[in-house]
Amino acid sequence: MAPRLDDYVLRMRNLHQRYNLSKNMLELFRAYGEHHRGTKSPEELGRWLRTSPLLRRACTDTISSLAIAMQKNPTHECIAECGDIITCCTEMLNLANESKQGTILPFMKFPAEIRRNIYRYYFNDLFLASRWKQPGNIILKRPHNCHCAPHQSYIHGLVRPLQMSLVSTCSQIKNEALAMWFADNVFHFACGCELKHSLQINTSLRHNLKKVKVHWTGQESAAAFNLLQGVPSLKRVVVVISKSTTNNMSEKEALLRTYFTPRCQTRITEALGFDELMEFRGLERIEVEHVDRSQAHRRAEEERNGLQKILESVAQGS
Repeated sequence: MAPRLDDYVLRMRNLHQRYNLSKNMLELFRAYGEHHRGTKSPEELGRWLRTSPLLRRACTDTISSLAIAMQKNPTHECIAECGDIITCCTEMLNLANESKQGTILPFMKFPAEIRRNIYRYYFNDLFLASRWKQPGNIILKRPHNCHCAPHQSYIHGLVRPLQMSLVSTCSQIKNEALAMWFADNVFHFACGCELKHSLQINTSLRHNLKKVKVHWTGQESAAAFNLLQGVPSLKRVVVVISKSTTNNMSEKEALLRTYFTPRCQTRITEALGFDELMEFRGLERIEVEHVDRSQAHRRAEEERNGLQKILESVAQGS
């Protein structure tokens, strides 16, 4: 859409000499005309005026001088001409004064695939900037407040926090970046309590988690596995077992032990959370691993192999 005034119209009507418009004002009106014709974005014009004190002052001084001119010559022609110029100056100042908080960052105008590649490079740089120069175990910044044994990384001081300043820029970037972060990496949880807590408080994790590794222990294991079943993007689960897996029994086993003589050793199928694990369906991979020897006592390989076989048969089914 053609503007009411631009530098060409001002010169053709000799308004720039009649009202002593400066060269800076003519430059502004040239940019103003390009903005209205669509060759210059409003953000660019506003940024140009916002970052140049000389241009902004020229704009405000012009408005003041035109107001004086109308007082001295209150004819219809003068008032109309000065009013048109003041209207254009006011529009330019409004573009410069617009808050940037309510606008979408130019970054969001990139195609989604380009934005995802940028996020991926950013996350790779986070790992390269760390001490280990490569991706490691991604765990919570602080251990969960429960009685289960934490990750050994906390004990040995090997935890290196990642400063993800990118997610503090705006809500759109935060949602996109965290969705990719949770989808592309394996997240490790020291117990069922920690897993349950994380799924409850982190909406992005709950909606985008794809690969998870969890030590099957803790009083919240059953509830944690129930929540994990509700993650729509989940594709891979690694269950870590140890002697502490059977420290907490299922409700059924606890009831049976009230009336029957307990066995000398609790089987893994009687542990709290086993029934919930058997409810997993449609996973691409499910694995069972032994716990690290420095964290807890290991179970027999026969139990690990048996658990993996039965979980594979049900979790990868329909």
